[in-house]
This record gives sequence, structure tokens and C-alpha cells, in this order.
Amino acid sequence: MLIEDQHEGGLGGFVFEKMFMKRQILMKTHSDGIEFKHEENGCSSVLPYEALEKHELECGYQSKYCQGCQGHVLEKDYAQHQDKCAEISLKCSKCDTTYKRKHLKQHTKVQCLQQQLEQQRCQHEQEIKQLRCEL
Repeated sequence: MLIEDQHEGGLGGFVFEKMFMKRQILMKTHSDGIEFKHEENGCSSVLPYEALEKHELECGYQSKYCQGCQGHVLEKDYAQHQDKCAEISLKCSKCDTTYKRKHLKQHTKVQCLQQQLEQQRCQHEQEIKQLRCEL
């Protein structure tokens, strides 16, 4: 539904009713502060309108996606979640094997050494093939 805009510079003399209502709500709450959109996640901040955009970028109660478990976690809890999430992929610095955190105990020293030996064997085979080709 359209209503006529009484102010100069209106959109051809008309604005959408939603825009008008939004402007009226913001004008009314501008001095009192407005509630933030992440209230349902626990954010209790009531901010002046001019601080809202910055707060939206920094609020710890916004939802963040975890690549491991593919769930949503609050921004403020994200780092701790990443340190504990069982589905996060880890990479062994010694043998380059990638595995889920939940399988950490299965990646034993023996398995790691076996993987390193296998990698060494493959590397040496490649070197031998290359040397044979050069002869």
C-alpha cells in the first residue's frame, strides 16, 4: 500500500508504507535506543541507532557456522567450540595425515611412523624412476 510523502524529495511523491512505518519507529526509538536483532540469541544490548551498525558487526551473539559439525554457534563461543568440536579436521604435522578430532586417539605413534615410512618409500621410488629415466 502506498501513502503520499509530505516531504520534499520523496520518491515521486510516494513511499512504501513499510518505509514510512520504519522511519516512524526509528524516530520514536532513536532517543531511547533500540533492541538489537540478536536478542533471541541472548543479546540484551539496547543501543542508540547510530551505534547499531557497528554493534551488528561485533556482537558476540550472532550465529556463526562451524565447518566441522555444520552447526551454528554463537560468535562469543566459537573459538572454544573450535577447540573442542569432534568433527573438526586436524592434520598431523609429522605425517600429513588428516583426520577428525574424534579419531585423534586412533592416530597413534605407530600409525604415524608407518605413514611416514610409506611416504618415504613412495618418495624414494619416484627418485629411482627419475634416475632410471636419466640413464
